[in-house]
Amino acid sequence: MHFSLVFRNAFFQFISRVSTTFVGLITTLLIARHFGASGFGDFTKVTVYIGFFYLLVDFGLNAIYLKKRKKVFAELFYTRLIFSLIAFVLAILISIFLPYSESSEIGFSDFLKVGIFVFGFSIFNQGLLLSSSAIFQKRFTYQNLFISQIVGSFINLLLVIFLISNNFSLIYIFLSFVVSGFVSGLISLFLTGEKFIPKSFNIDRNLII
Repeated sequence: MHFSLVFRNAFFQFISRVSTTFVGLITTLLIARHFGASGFGDFTKVTVYIGFFYLLVDFGLNAIYLKKRKKVFAELFYTRLIFSLIAFVLAILISIFLPYSESSEIGFSDFLKVGIFVFGFSIFNQGLLLSSSAIFQKRFTYQNLFISQIVGSFINLLLVIFLISNNFSLIYIFLSFVVSGFVSGLISLFLTGEKFIPKSFNIDRNLII
């Protein structure tokens, strides 16, 4: 029985990774084709930069949460929310000082810094997915993560197709990633079935220290 659950969990993790990667590849190719080498380079700069701050949101909180005897999801949720806010603020503040050369057009222009601000909200989406995945891991229900991620991926693909077809700027492409990621995060949160609105606000320091 336990082996069956582990196998099913691993299967859905694999299917989730393959399907989202495939849809993401199509999305990326559409962006690259429409915006060209320069535009795709700008897209990559912003996504890679923000991706670094995803690491701060993770911070091993799930592992600590799963080891606890008394597991209160709201504590994990709000602790990670605070980490997400810190990561977001740091990403925006640091981006202000990122260099840019107008003559060579190397670095992060003001346009890209706006992109960083917009795409930076995906940090909160990452927090939602990570917190939800702790519950899915505990219950061996990774099919729920698969559902949320595949829905989010297709929503993003459709948004990108619409935006490209109507010649929207790269900023709106970043926004489409944020919107679809938020939908994916909300679906994950809903599928956990956990309460995340506590009767009293309490952040568990054991998740941090």
